[in-house]
Amino acid sequence: MVRAFLFLAALLIAGPAVAADWIAVMSYDGDNRITKYQPLGSLAAADAHVAKFIGIYPDAFSAEDPGGSAGEWLVDPIAHTLANSPLPTPVINVLSFDDFESRFTTEEWNGATDFVYAINVETGVPLRRTLLQNHSRAIARNSVDLLHDKTAGFMDALVVGEVITQARSDQILDAAQSSP
Repeated sequence: MVRAFLFLAALLIAGPAVAADWIAVMSYDGDNRITKYQPLGSLAAADAHVAKFIGIYPDAFSAEDPGGSAGEWLVDPIAHTLANSPLPTPVINVLSFDDFESRFTTEEWNGATDFVYAINVETGVPLRRTLLQNHSRAIARNSVDLLHDKTAGFMDALVVGEVITQARSDQILDAAQSSP
């Protein structure tokens, strides 16, 4: 009972919680992403906060809260506004070898394996030594860079060897494709 009374007394003294409708933008980075800010309940409070620290933050300004996460706010330093602009999802172009392999169908991967590991039956020497060496390196490193020249060469060899089509090669190398 005493706790409830103290809570109500504190609420009456402090007043209701103030919604942060305004933002004092203190600093932002070269990509116009906010790095320091103070949420405030009114334009007057935001302006007062900016005025107090303008000597430390000369580019500071007040702006209406755009909502959303502060990590997604985009600063317009000329108009002195904030916009809700989510960061783009990064494209991942380096995959584990297993993730790269999983982009192929079983039939395609078996065909690629036969193509890479083919040997000259008379000499026992690999027919595609460089391709085999690069394939072995990718397995050992457990990574495949979809944009690397050696990956493009590997895929081009599979197309020329008629293991896969060019369209299928492009699809496999599409960095925007989500990994399984």
